[in-house]
Amino acid sequence: MAQYINDVPPYSSDDDEREEDQREELLDGQRHRHKHRSYDDDPFLLADPEVVEKKKGFDFKVLLFPCTREAWRKPNMLHIFISFYLYMLSMAFSQAITPLVMIDMCGGDVGEASKYQGYLSATNAAATLFTAATLGLIADRWGRRTCLFISLAGFAVDMSGMAAAALYGWSVWPLFFTRAVGGASSGFYTAGYAYIADISSMDNRSQNFGAFGLAMGLAFMIGPIIAGLLGQIHLAIPLVATVGFTVVNILFVQFGMVESKSAERKPWQWGRLNPFRAFAMLLDNYYALSIALTYLVGFLAEEGVFAISVLFIKDRFDWDSLDLGIITSFFGLTYCLSQGVLLRFVLPRLGDRKSLLLAMFTDAISTWPYAVIPSGGYIYPLMLLRTVALMAMPISKGIISKQYGPEKQGELMGVVSGLKTITGFAGPLMYNSLFSHFSSEYDDPGLVYYVVTANSMVAFVACCCVFVIFPEHKTGYKPLPSEAEDINGTTLETTDQLRPGP
Repeated sequence: MAQYINDVPPYSSDDDEREEDQREELLDGQRHRHKHRSYDDDPFLLADPEVVEKKKGFDFKVLLFPCTREAWRKPNMLHIFISFYLYMLSMAFSQAITPLVMIDMCGGDVGEASKYQGYLSATNAAATLFTAATLGLIADRWGRRTCLFISLAGFAVDMSGMAAAALYGWSVWPLFFTRAVGGASSGFYTAGYAYIADISSMDNRSQNFGAFGLAMGLAFMIGPIIAGLLGQIHLAIPLVATVGFTVVNILFVQFGMVESKSAERKPWQWGRLNPFRAFAMLLDNYYALSIALTYLVGFLAEEGVFAISVLFIKDRFDWDSLDLGIITSFFGLTYCLSQGVLLRFVLPRLGDRKSLLLAMFTDAISTWPYAVIPSGGYIYPLMLLRTVALMAMPISKGIISKQYGPEKQGELMGVVSGLKTITGFAGPLMYNSLFSHFSSEYDDPGLVYYVVTANSMVAFVACCCVFVIFPEHKTGYKPLPSEAEDINGTTLETTDQLRPGP
């Protein structure tokens, strides 16, 4: 990898003017080389070699304290971490309350509430599917911040509708419109992951994707408990707070965040607006396509867990909003441990492949016990076990991202978000309907967890097959020759991240 500029000996006052000119020319050349590339091993400070020293991996001190005013004025992990944390805090407030609002709207019938919640989630996901490619192109042409702004504005409309329904006793039908608006503008993950790809190297990209999981964990550690307490006063209060957090996030994106994308704009291509054509870019790399398909199957099972968990606990153990907030916050703790600690411990030691297999296997064996637990207390150790399973998503995204160059990261993350959208459509529609069916026909909604387990096992077997078919594949992206030489013109050390795949 290209060496840092601060590897160049500092200029001495005793040197003549010619040496100073040579050094400035060298600095300008290296800045140009870094302009359109990832920022090597220090994504937090834009890898400006004059103000930072080289660091490996994910540095919490640098994340929390970017050190200099100059660093804050450049794109870094702290910017996107703050925005994603506010977004996930909004989600945390709504996740534990929305199912209870749906139950109230359906007259206390949990099975009926599950069915309508599945329909609303499918509506949101269908709208997202048809706009994901467009939002990805917007992120590539007009910048990540523009896409983030559109997404947050749509989310504010979505949550405003849910808050109004809880406050004024609306029927479920107006929510289909607000959920569609929220889904059509849902490009936060697309822009967010592209932002991280812009400021990350091949070495730490999977780990930095895990920073989203860390922010999610931190948000869910405190958000649901506070929402549960507020929900005991009125169910609308946490949803109003959700809208407030989203407005604060919009202001931060507009006035506090620095754009990570280079000034060069990608040409606008109307043909790319086809929501399904964007998936064709995966056909250029069969390894990426195969991992994407296993990601699709595996996350379908995760969507099932997310869609039915609160409803299942409410139906089986009759917990109130505070109890649901506590268990949701415990989920946030496990997610934080998974993305912020476990992922960064396991991934450097096992590598992408073994870590992904470990996560998917744990996912397959940790779901079915939910169907047979006799009391709610057993949920906590099961959630701790699933800490390993939660590593699968960022690892999969990291593997896929490494197969493409920096100029395609926005569109690629749009494709990956589109895959998640497909599972967001099929998962709730499938698993919420099964939950309602098992609840009404067999009086045992926990049977749906056996279906989730079978889904996870299929994903694990498929992933094993992919790694057998592509035993030595590392990456399909080959850096430019100018990016593969150091400042003296000497070819850099060959690594798995720089070597093109077979």
